[in-house]
Amino acid sequence: MTDEKSVSLFSLNCREASRLLSEAMERDLTSRERWALWIHTRLCGFCRRFSHQMDLIRRLVHKLPESTRQKSFTEAITLSAERRTQIKKLLSEASESGH
Repeated sequence: MTDEKSVSLFSLNCREASRLLSEAMERDLTSRERWALWIHTRLCGFCRRFSHQMDLIRRLVHKLPESTRQKSFTEAITLSAERRTQIKKLLSEASESGH
């Protein structure tokens, strides 16, 4: 979540816009965030397309039965023991090499 004053109405960049578009799926944006996003997407075709894609995803997900949405979410966040071991190894290697 962002501080409302930290969002500039006229200097929102694409990274901030895509973050706000993603956050809008989880929470209500402030009026300042909505305005900044509206202005940015009027000027930026890439972010406007991303916004349309996010809207499509949101609509499609809401058409799924609740049980399917919950099952898909649970499966998406469950990693196999093998994958967890691989991730731990990669993180360990990265921390040892200083990256």
